[in-house]
Amino acid sequence: MSRSRRGRRRAREGALHSLNCLEFVAGDGTCINLVPLETLHSLPRAGDVILLPGEGTGVDGNFLTGAYLVESVEHIYTRAEYEGCRPQEARLTKAVAQVTSLNPALTV
Repeated sequence: MSRSRRGRRRAREGALHSLNCLEFVAGDGTCINLVPLETLHSLPRAGDVILLPGEGTGVDGNFLTGAYLVESVEHIYTRAEYEGCRPQEARLTKAVAQVTSLNPALTV
C-alpha cells in the first residue's frame, strides 16, 4: 500500500474514531482526550478551565492529568438524513476544543 493511501486511510479512521465526540486538542493538533457527545450536558466555552485525564499520571505520556484552558471550540455539523427529518435539518457531529495546558512543566 502506498504512503499516500495509508495516510488517507489513517485520516478516515481518525475522523471515524472521533465522530460524535468532543475532541480536546493541543496547539499542535494532537488529541489529548475524546468525550462522546451523548455523555455531555453542555459544551465547554472559550475561557473555561477544565480538568482532563490525559494519558494518566505517568511521565511516559505526552499529556498528563491536569488543568487546561479552553482557547476556542469549533462545532462541526452534518446534514440530517433520516426518515422524517426536517428540511435543512443539521446535527452536531463533532466538536473540537483547542486547549492550552495550565500544568507546570515537569523536570526529571
